[in-house]
Amino acid sequence: MQGYLSASIDDSTPLSSQPASGGTGWDLVWSDEFNGSQLDSSKWSRQVSSKSRNPRWDKGIHDWWWKAGNAFLDGNGKLILRAEKHDWNTLYCGSVNTNNLYEPRYGYYEVRMKNADTSKAVHTAFWFQGDNMGNVDGSGADGAEIDVFESAWVGDYTKSVVHIDGYGSSKQANTKRWNAPGIHSGFHTYGLEWTEDYLKIYYDGQLKTQYTNAKWIPQVGEYIWLSDGASFGDGDFQSQPNGFLTDAEVEYVRVWQKDTSAQQITDDTDPAVQYSDGWGLWTGNPSYQNTEHFCNTPWKWAEFTFTGTKAVYYGVKRKDLGIARIYLDSVLQTEIDCYSSQAQYFTQLYETPWLPYGTHTLMVRVTDDKNPASSGIEVIVDAFGSFAAYPADLNEDQRVDMLDFSELALGWEESFNLQKLSELTAQWLLQ
Repeated sequence: MQGYLSASIDDSTPLSSQPASGGTGWDLVWSDEFNGSQLDSSKWSRQVSSKSRNPRWDKGIHDWWWKAGNAFLDGNGKLILRAEKHDWNTLYCGSVNTNNLYEPRYGYYEVRMKNADTSKAVHTAFWFQGDNMGNVDGSGADGAEIDVFESAWVGDYTKSVVHIDGYGSSKQANTKRWNAPGIHSGFHTYGLEWTEDYLKIYYDGQLKTQYTNAKWIPQVGEYIWLSDGASFGDGDFQSQPNGFLTDAEVEYVRVWQKDTSAQQITDDTDPAVQYSDGWGLWTGNPSYQNTEHFCNTPWKWAEFTFTGTKAVYYGVKRKDLGIARIYLDSVLQTEIDCYSSQAQYFTQLYETPWLPYGTHTLMVRVTDDKNPASSGIEVIVDAFGSFAAYPADLNEDQRVDMLDFSELALGWEESFNLQKLSELTAQWLLQ
């Protein structure tokens, strides 16, 4: 269930706060500072295990459970995730997440927390989960488990993992180990920067690892998860006395999105958008202003003409859609695969680089090609975005002129040469 976006900012979060990694242009959209005495039920749900989670036989933990009473606020500005030894082979832990309450897509997510004591066989995790990560399609685009970190080892290191295609025989995972000085003492910040193109993992503001292969990057909303549990790595459980073991303490969770305040959205029915014949108009679906233009005839086009410095194409991804070609001022830019096993409406499919200020035209063309998993070649235009000026923090080096692909200018016969495109790109990079 994608799209639970009831953003809410904690009154005590400074509105000017920015991610520990630095940078500008981020808007705070959601946060919890964990003040007061009761967990905010509009933001978080406590997990309660209906059966034991995976045993850690090598630790003597035959069963372990998430219990409601093990996740609570301490009244001093911290969320506590408590681990207790219930008996000689049983562990109780705490867990909260935002499932069905807040499931954003993309942005910067930051947690400041102190980990539970791994030496007692308890690990702490900051992670994300997608409702449809169990779909088996060889990709995390329709949902993934993103483990920003898990403190399962007593050394000064941890690992990030992305899991896709469920947890059965088709499951896949991509694990990246990174150094984390001091991870087992005091409070630290853990950050995830998530865009349609990459996942970047930060520790105390420093980039530690990243995922750039599209296979591992979710393109749908996911929910935030904080938990502790039985360690699958290091630790000694058996020699600990029954009762309290250790706490994980969370000072805050904050979420930022990129500042889009300067963006003007133009609906697909606006006169600034022109269509060739072959396009139909649909009213319905959770689209921008409830209208969409659609076409399944190859080489038909839709053009958006704007005056400014950047444009964005918003469309739809769905299991019956095809591949679109994108042109900027009659120059081929890229191809966009509009297939997704889970429908995504009013979704950003392409954005131009920052352009010289002036009048530009962004074109979307239907092709006769599609993802092998798709049942059709239709392409949908929902809206376009445009920027009238450069952001205040954009420097001259970031104001990228269009690459000179003049030899590949729009040819109505559509017989472009991808090898030539690669050669021109390489030449530009070497200049």
